[in-house]
Amino acid sequence: MVQLGFKPLLYTSNGRGGFHLLVLFTETVCGVALFRFARWLVRDHAALGLKKAPETFPKQATIGGKYGNWLRCVGRHPSWNHWPEVWDGSNWLEGQAAVEYVLSLTGDSPAKIPESALEYDPDPPPAPKKETPKQRSGTPGVSIFDAFNREQTAEDVAILLEQAKWQRVKEGKDVWTFKRDGSANDQNGNLKRFNEVWIFYAFSPNTKIPAGQGLNPAQLRAEVEFGGHDTRHMNALALRLKQEGFVGLPPVTRTHRSADRMTSAPIGVSGHLVNGVHPRAGDVVVEKADTPPPAPAQPAGPLSGAQIILA
Repeated sequence: MVQLGFKPLLYTSNGRGGFHLLVLFTETVCGVALFRFARWLVRDHAALGLKKAPETFPKQATIGGKYGNWLRCVGRHPSWNHWPEVWDGSNWLEGQAAVEYVLSLTGDSPAKIPESALEYDPDPPPAPKKETPKQRSGTPGVSIFDAFNREQTAEDVAILLEQAKWQRVKEGKDVWTFKRDGSANDQNGNLKRFNEVWIFYAFSPNTKIPAGQGLNPAQLRAEVEFGGHDTRHMNALALRLKQEGFVGLPPVTRTHRSADRMTSAPIGVSGHLVNGVHPRAGDVVVEKADTPPPAPAQPAGPLSGAQIILA
């Protein structure tokens, strides 16, 4: 306090190791400023060897129309016969000398309060906890893509399409229609619900979303975030879904013959309907090859009872 230019009043408060440090001001100071200044003064108490910060007054920045905390003025202790000793900067004074010293103090200007103290936040918000991905309950026999697909709403799928520069045209109970950016047509694709899973079908080939294929939410997200929905891209999506807390069986490993070579491909992802029903939307075949999945695209002490009192 002295280094800041203040002339505070330091005195023994109870004769049992307690001290009060009273800062006097020449004019009224708002409670918020006093509260911050007092807490700023004791911010480094641990470095000075104090096990806990000295109690400060005012104890709160505002009192909400209620009475604040009582301030015991310099004088005899109310519970036992102790008269305070007063520090004059060099010596402890008692009796008449102590009284005369107290009466000689005229207070200090609030302008001496450092700017950093006025801006000090004594109760900063706690650091945000690292969020643990919410675990979705797994269902026996259900793949991670099935779990994801069943959780996606038409609105979720629409947001994905908007990321790929598609626009909503009409929203219905079981069918939503869309058009791609820059298209003169009223409709370039639709979103329909089959077996409680939303499937998107693009009519226009002038888009990054493959035309003529029914894509479930997992396949569509792989297209938007990884640039495709073949086995490698779906593997990459599976890793991301796992990080987001989705659980389910690992993708099924299976192969089938295409033309004159053996390939691995998704089951039931071509968009063709069997008896009007999309077969196992979200079931994906994963290659046995050891090639890594593609990199995902980046989405858009010594004092027993010290107190500091600002008055």
